Amino acid sequence: SQVQPAAQAAAQGTDISPQAIESLVSMGATREQAIQALQAADGNPDVAASLIFF
Repeated sequence: SQVQPAAQAAAQGTDISPQAIESLVSMGATREQAIQALQAADGNPDVAASLIFF
């Protein structure tokens, strides 16, 4: 078995792209916030951003 980066391990089971995580982090979210918001938003980065920032 391979060791997975934390972001991939946290995102397992949902359709969360590393690009979406990085995009939210670049806007000022923490990696944890980005992953949690993307999970809540079913992987939709626009919805995730609104959950974090608005």
